[in-house]
Amino acid sequence: MGQKTSKFLRPPKPTTLRFQIYSWRNHDSAEKAEEFLIYLRENEPQVPTQQITVNRRNDDLCFITYTRSTPYTRDEIHSIQRLITKFMSTGYTTINERLNTRNKFPLAPRLAPPSVLP
Repeated sequence: MGQKTSKFLRPPKPTTLRFQIYSWRNHDSAEKAEEFLIYLRENEPQVPTQQITVNRRNDDLCFITYTRSTPYTRDEIHSIQRLITKFMSTGYTTINERLNTRNKFPLAPRLAPPSVLP
């Protein structure tokens, strides 16, 4: 007989983690994120810092992105989140994790059908 397949499959584990850092009082979230990268290089040698980037949106909002080829486990995600929260302290109102997987978001924006375009 054939293999049983479940209709409710687990989503794939993430290979990219995006942490949103927002500061509405300090206006220095990007600078603080850069300090975090320096801190990681000096104090946490087991964390591969070449896979970490900081994307600045404006003075208040930035993203720290972790990327690697093997998926992150839930324990690794929580340890990274604790490390960021510990370094950023209470001056930052939002430090949340935004999971991003390869098949969750399309690579290109969807265009309207040709009949709708002018």
